[in-house]
Amino acid sequence: MCEKGLGKMEFRKMCNLTIFTDQDVAYEGRPLFKVIVLKAKELGLKGLTVTKGYTGFAMTSRRQDDLTKFFSGVYNVPMVITIVDARENIDKILPFLDEHAEHCFVTLAETDVLMTKYLKTKIADYDK
Repeated sequence: MCEKGLGKMEFRKMCNLTIFTDQDVAYEGRPLFKVIVLKAKELGLKGLTVTKGYTGFAMTSRRQDDLTKFFSGVYNVPMVITIVDARENIDKILPFLDEHAEHCFVTLAETDVLMTKYLKTKIADYDK
């Protein structure tokens, strides 16, 4: 328990897995970010969020400059997949990522999750 203000707030240790990739990165002909979503569902992870970025770059950037994008009509954008779950659940998807997540940058960090009334209810329902 963490005492804050007038009430007590409960936090739970979880893991935050973040996968940075690009919209055009494919796995077996399908967008990798969509494959990761389906794999996470198949493995029973509790949820994830995919965020579409506007632009970005990395050490080995595959981004085109704006003029090339304008003339080619191809606009590749970064995709960020965030999964927050218990470590034992996160561990289920790591071998898949290690094997198949080319052109990705993957981070894993422990995080404190505020256990709101809504989240407590959802976890109780999920665990039934």
